[in-house]
Amino acid sequence: MTLKRDEYPAGDPARMQDALEQLKTDREINEFIRQNCTDAPSLSSMINSWLADGRTTIAELMRRSRINRNYGYNIINGKRVNPSRDKVLALCIAACLSVGETQETLAAAKAGELYFRSERDVRIAGALNNKVGDVLKVNIMLAEQGLEPLE
Repeated sequence: MTLKRDEYPAGDPARMQDALEQLKTDREINEFIRQNCTDAPSLSSMINSWLADGRTTIAELMRRSRINRNYGYNIINGKRVNPSRDKVLALCIAACLSVGETQETLAAAKAGELYFRSERDVRIAGALNNKVGDVLKVNIMLAEQGLEPLE
């Protein structure tokens, strides 16, 4: 028995656990994957959509994120597929994304989403909401609060 995507709520880990425990044969596993697993956009494609939408330019993104230019270009071009969570957050701040867009970007990068019980993450969310747009300003704010700056 294979549950389809609409037969379980995404936020219900118990039902998801049940569904995964029922997978026995290769056929069932392949069918489950076909019905439920979609390819999420890559971090590179998300950043390129910000650039295409005119949200920012590559030069502005690199300057405001404070990421080494070569490293940043490798992220944008998809050559660096697993940047650190802080690098992804820096890009999101530099692009003036909303908290929701940042969560989606962190998910695409397979990095931990902003967590509401983390003071650092809550302060970063506040900076995103206020469209600070410059990692240096965010790092100063974090340091003033005795929190780790973005790397």
